[in-house]
Parts: sequence; C-alpha cells; structure tokens
Amino acid sequence: MLVTVRAMVEAGDALASIAQTRTAVVNMVVAVASAYLINCRSLRHSVLSLGFFTNPRMLQGIALTGFLQLVFTYAPVMNRLLHTAPIDATAWLRILGVAVAALVVVELEKKIRCMR
Repeated sequence: MLVTVRAMVEAGDALASIAQTRTAVVNMVVAVASAYLINCRSLRHSVLSLGFFTNPRMLQGIALTGFLQLVFTYAPVMNRLLHTAPIDATAWLRILGVAVAALVVVELEKKIRCMR
C-alpha cells in the first residue's frame, strides 16, 4: 500500500516527501476503515438499502475522526511530533477514491455472497 500511496503523492508532486507519503498512508487507512465501517452494518444488505443516515452515532464518529485527521494532517505541532506533512487536495481526492473503491468492493462481495 505504501508504494501505491507514494506513487499517488508523486503523481501530484515530483518532490513529495516521505512525510507527505506517511500522512497520505495514515489518512488512506482511516478513510478505508470508515468506508468499511459504513459498509459492515449489515453482512447481507447493501448500504444503499440500509440508508446512509440510519445510524447517527456512527456518522458522528466518522465526522469526529475526519476532524481529527485534519488536525493530524495540518496542525504544525502534529507534523513535528509525528513526522508528517500537509498534503494537497489532489492527494485527498485520491484517498477518497480509494475509500470509495473499498466500499464498492465490499458491496460487490456482498452481492456475490447473496447470489450463492
């Protein structure tokens, strides 16, 4: 996964630092975990059939996690303590794309299981 993220960050900036790559990897892991959390409320039913807003506590937790990820990414004190660096909007779009892809893969897996 690190190689994939490194390539993603470098595609936007040929001089991407290891700190930016580290930041992108952590944010990607958290984004994919959030997508998986949304998806795993049911092992058989699609997230679309359950509805996105049926579990407000989960959404609050994801929102809080998102806020903390922004602090992790952009607060100078966090950058110094954790050896991270701010990332640009392109990296965020790529991270979001990977999280959505994870959501789709789990949905497809559910569909395949139900067909058996």
